[in-house]
Amino acid sequence: ATVIVRFSCASFLFADRVKMTITVARATLALCLATGAMGFSAPSVSRLPMTSLKGSQSRAAAASSISALSMSGAAPKKSASALTTQVRAAFESASTKLVPAYAAFTSLFGIASGLPAALVVSLIASSVGFISAVYFVGYGYALSMIALGSVALRQYMPTASQFAVYHAAAVVAWGARILVFLLYREFYAWKQLRERNMETNKKFAPTAKVSTWLFVSVFYSLLFTPVLFHLQTASTIPLLTKTGLGVAAVGLVLESQSDSAKSSFKKKTPSSFMSTGLYRLCRHPNYLGEIIFWAGSYMAGVGSLTSPLKWTSASLGMAGIIAIMLQATESLEKKQALKYVKVEGYKEYVAKTPKLLPFTSGDDLEEILEAAKKAKDAKVKSVAAAKDKAVKDQEAKDNDAKDKESKGKGPAGVPAAAKKAAPETPSVKIIGTNESPYLKNKKPWDT
Repeated sequence: ATVIVRFSCASFLFADRVKMTITVARATLALCLATGAMGFSAPSVSRLPMTSLKGSQSRAAAASSISALSMSGAAPKKSASALTTQVRAAFESASTKLVPAYAAFTSLFGIASGLPAALVVSLIASSVGFISAVYFVGYGYALSMIALGSVALRQYMPTASQFAVYHAAAVVAWGARILVFLLYREFYAWKQLRERNMETNKKFAPTAKVSTWLFVSVFYSLLFTPVLFHLQTASTIPLLTKTGLGVAAVGLVLESQSDSAKSSFKKKTPSSFMSTGLYRLCRHPNYLGEIIFWAGSYMAGVGSLTSPLKWTSASLGMAGIIAIMLQATESLEKKQALKYVKVEGYKEYVAKTPKLLPFTSGDDLEEILEAAKKAKDAKVKSVAAAKDKAVKDQEAKDNDAKDKESKGKGPAGVPAAAKKAAPETPSVKIIGTNESPYLKNKKPWDT
């Protein structure tokens, strides 16, 4: 239910000559019909570029087309025939039931500068992690940013400034890029990753999943706050806002190119390390790009931070992403050191190429290896300690059960006195054939 969905619908419907878009157009039209049945007003699209439309289509005509599609459910004859009456009725029924819930949800935007609403969206989007715990920080991350950006645009689009809309659109684009990359990596380029994720999921207890879910949801909502506050209040520092958006664009391109190049390289040579292209600047340009992107987002929203709550929320999110990226860099460094220590040229690459910040010095591979071995030994000891604790806990439970049984209570908690009072099974006496009264008095006709 966002302007992006409606805009894409119009784009697909006008592209009659592109047959590949027919299926997508039908699905998008169905979403527009659902949102139209809920009575949503068509948002203003005057600020959005209409580059996907034909030159003869005016901006006003495109806006009216989008409004007509989303509000009345009307569609061009070619696409309307694809939607049956039953599908329309189902969407309208579902939309009617969602109206009260949506009204309650939108009321959260008026509380604490919209932070509760952002948290709810993050909780819903990141719940995909209950499929596999790894998804909390993968798909949940991407889906949260897409959902947060879309919902915030829907809520504040009519009153938001032009650069605030660009800001939110950039975050949605970033989330969509991450989502597509993760899907490509898991289901196409590296199919073994899915099995590894499922194995990792088995190690997470339900309580650990819930705590992870809550933590990442809070973090994602805080990370998005510069965009949220920018949509609410126009920036008082336009130059810094424009600079921040430019920095975010650089970070998005850097991260995208790094992930794409490494993915292609690993598909051809999975047992080697990448040291060409952007990986000449630093050993982890994709992590650097992510930090740059969110730093640009923070800069773009600084001019809209008008209260201590807004400053605290946005700063916590920025500090959190920097800390997480630094920790992820250190962790990957140790894994790669153990993996590529015997690969020719890796030691020299580490020595001459900086870890994260370009134009800084490299690192000593031996020091990284030593830290990696210590971390590995600590992990082994931790796992062994956990197993010993589990064994001791089980032994303690068994001993408690034996003590209860010896004190008069069996495993099922039945008192010993009750067991003694229970009637005993009568004994059966087996007698021989010569002692049987029947056989002694047997008659010939009894045979």
